[in-house]
Amino acid sequence: MNNIDSDQPSRKRPRLEGASEDDDGGRESGDKNGVANGHSREESADAVAEDEASVTASREPSVTHEEDCSSEPQSTHKSAESQQQPALTSQPTQSIANAAVSQPLAKTGVMPAPVTAAAPLSSSRPPPPPPQPQPQPQPSASAPQQQRSNHHHHQQPHSMHHLQPSIFGKRPDDDIVLQVSEFFWQNLGAVADGRQLEIEGKLGLIVDRNTGNRIRLPVRSETVLWNDGSYRFDSNMTRDQHGHFNRVLNALVQPPAPGITPLRYIHTNEVDHYHEGGGGDGGRNKIRVSMDQKTGQVREVLCKRRIADLEIHLPNSPLDFRISMSLEMPAPHPPPGSVSRSRRFKDRLSYSHQAVRVDLTQVKQVMGKSEEVTHECEVEFIRAACLLEEREKRLRNQPNLFTAYVDVFLNNLRFLSRKAPRLP
Repeated sequence: MNNIDSDQPSRKRPRLEGASEDDDGGRESGDKNGVANGHSREESADAVAEDEASVTASREPSVTHEEDCSSEPQSTHKSAESQQQPALTSQPTQSIANAAVSQPLAKTGVMPAPVTAAAPLSSSRPPPPPPQPQPQPQPSASAPQQQRSNHHHHQQPHSMHHLQPSIFGKRPDDDIVLQVSEFFWQNLGAVADGRQLEIEGKLGLIVDRNTGNRIRLPVRSETVLWNDGSYRFDSNMTRDQHGHFNRVLNALVQPPAPGITPLRYIHTNEVDHYHEGGGGDGGRNKIRVSMDQKTGQVREVLCKRRIADLEIHLPNSPLDFRISMSLEMPAPHPPPGSVSRSRRFKDRLSYSHQAVRVDLTQVKQVMGKSEEVTHECEVEFIRAACLLEEREKRLRNQPNLFTAYVDVFLNNLRFLSRKAPRLP
């Protein structure tokens, strides 16, 4: 045990109130009479008076300076009496220096005296022991269920690469993509020559024939409609919407981000003359003669026959869209003297990107003396025969891109529909 200030005269402090008489091996007493039990050495009256004044002064700030004592460093609370305490060699107790470090200060402001294990203070609560580290529970082979439960609640994936798409290890097909793929699959079976196939999706509104307004269905997401004749599709959009699409697409013609294929742009001006068709179709299929407006050169003569339509309603977007499949079959020139019943002057901006092309067209339709200007936006397969080829691959159980083409086609229609400005 270390001695503290061994050069000071050795004398006992008065015993504190409530202390046991067994503590004369090293603890300071608090008896107000100032007499130490069991000692033959007499002290002068002056020394006893000084000790009583010291004990009284140490008790006074116990209420008013409680917070200050708890916040000050421990090394500043050594009183004069603690410096004069004799060395403790006969009892198995801690030194005052060790007690000041291992035990918190008492609220009275007096450095706690060393206490023997056999005689604790009976009138005051002992200082709480320092917190001991709690042993960590070791995994036991008898509790595998608890380990699995903790693993389930606390283990988090380190990145998205650890997440599998489902408990089956794969992602379910998009329902809209499945419906459109089925629509294409069924109608492609009747197509013999893919070079005559046209597949396009036009933006517009699905209109209720009874009200003349856009349909309002009890759905909250895009929906493929079963059109029983109650709806019609209006491909005309406002001039502001058309101009907005023009600005959006022009921005994509600029050098894109790395890894993105840029759009190719072309501006054409054509006029379509429609003549009555021949054959056994009762005149339902018109012959279309397309000519360059500036040069008058004939670009193509064909007869367009519609195969099927599929309407998709997007209640959260400003526009719906309709997917159409048609055959554009070469036709002979109209006989001499045939007069076109209508003309369509088309000012068209075409933006091509990989497998699809987006056409923005301002149309002026002339029938006799009446004229009507409309604005249209459509997405079209540049080469629709690719779907027919991918279908054949799937029939032979070969790797194919049939669903991928459908997905890309729908993605372009969805993005354009969502980016359209809403009508007031």
